[in-house]
Amino acid sequence: MRLVLPHGRQGPEAVGEQVRIAFEEQERPTRTSIAKRLGMGDRTFQRRLHDEGTTFRAVVEQERGSVALSMLREPGCRVVDVAFAVGFDDATGFTKAFQRWTGESPSTYRAWFTKRDELPEAPRAGVYIDDVFVPSPASEAGIEAGDVLVAVGGRELLSVSDFQRELYLAGVGREVSLSIHRGGNAMTKRAKIEQRPKDLLP
Repeated sequence: MRLVLPHGRQGPEAVGEQVRIAFEEQERPTRTSIAKRLGMGDRTFQRRLHDEGTTFRAVVEQERGSVALSMLREPGCRVVDVAFAVGFDDATGFTKAFQRWTGESPSTYRAWFTKRDELPEAPRAGVYIDDVFVPSPASEAGIEAGDVLVAVGGRELLSVSDFQRELYLAGVGREVSLSIHRGGNAMTKRAKIEQRPKDLLP
């Protein structure tokens, strides 16, 4: 996740939204299928993502993480069901990916979330940060891979699209407060929104 304002209106926010819809419709999103949903050819789609400083795989991984976190908060939702819902063939592959995203197993995360009422600082929702581009406003603000971004400017985030929308609304050049959760601790950072240079490779 990079703290930048996307170019255009069919960048990562729109792509992430379509990927999430595909997951909800129990489809496995592919680059071709999502490009078709957005009404553009595959090459145009790739170029648009490149201009935004991201890749299709990165967007899918981010949405997978957000959807998985959301589903694991639901009582009675089995890990294997979450795995299938976000495009894995079995629970083993999903568990390995989830550990890569969060540093813990799905069962450990669920146990923590179940006890969240005993932890007043625990987030109810959020967006998992799988990567921080260096240098960037996010890295300069002290955001680290593994953090969970729970709010921007005091507004709670439930998905990657929420995050992107808040950046659009704030606008380039504005400084925003970022509420994050790291290793059981809540903290607030401040960062200035900047536009990612188009000539900077992801």
